[in-house]
Amino acid sequence: MKILIFRVTIISIFISLFVFLIGQQQVQAQTEKALNFNEILSTLKSTSGIKKSTDEINEQLITDIRKRKVNFTLTHEKRDSSKKAGGNDF
Repeated sequence: MKILIFRVTIISIFISLFVFLIGQQQVQAQTEKALNFNEILSTLKSTSGIKKSTDEINEQLITDIRKRKVNFTLTHEKRDSSKKAGGNDF
């Protein structure tokens, strides 16, 4: 009987830990702010000491967008602004 209680207790602890960790991941994902258009323009215009290649900038933007998503709709004006900042019709 003691062995059964011990096993149930261990299983309960593991299930509780699993549920807690899943909840933490969801909270973290919800707290990350979506990428806004100004952040994308800033990345395109990036002039911090080291010049990044177009491929490096594209990879950074793709990674950021996949991770954080975006919170805007691409309009003609925003497309023109991004082209002026160095973007293209990927």
